[in-house]
Amino acid sequence: MNSAAPTAVRLACRVARFHCALGAGPASSAHVAGCPDCQRHFRAVAALDLGLRRAAPAARPAPADDFEARLLRSVRAARAPASARAAAGERAWFGAATAAAFAVTLALAVYVGRPAAVPAPRITPAETVAMAAAAQEFSSRMVGAVVPRAAAAVAENPLQHEIGALTSDLRSAVDFLALNFLPQAE
Repeated sequence: MNSAAPTAVRLACRVARFHCALGAGPASSAHVAGCPDCQRHFRAVAALDLGLRRAAPAARPAPADDFEARLLRSVRAARAPASARAAAGERAWFGAATAAAFAVTLALAVYVGRPAAVPAPRITPAETVAMAAAAQEFSSRMVGAVVPRAAAAVAENPLQHEIGALTSDLRSAVDFLALNFLPQAE
């Protein structure tokens, strides 16, 4: 059996350290309280953190007295020149004018080319009865002509034959299971 190298960190220690690194802290872990390796690790981490915090203010130089003025001058200098701003404004006006011209042209094309509205003629009750009778006759002819052909097409459909065979096989399987596995009344 292979033994772990003496410098290798145990899986339990890795899991506990990861859990503590997520914000729980070493004080919340029962493993850290009983593991000398983990206690040494967290003492070393705390010493490193303290050393870095003490060294950080000394390592950061103070900004120069004229830092703010130089920063503002560079921001002002980086702005777009006046001619570029003017060109951008002209492009915006040109785009808006083009869109407005397109909308006016579309409105004129739709509304000017249309003939004057003519009132629809009134339908008399006799015409309404005649239309209803024609619709009924058309419906009867369609049912008489289409339904028998549709039924024949469905009956001759190979998919319909396959579904019928599948249904028959399922019935046979259920009958077999019922015969062999359900209790029989004697």
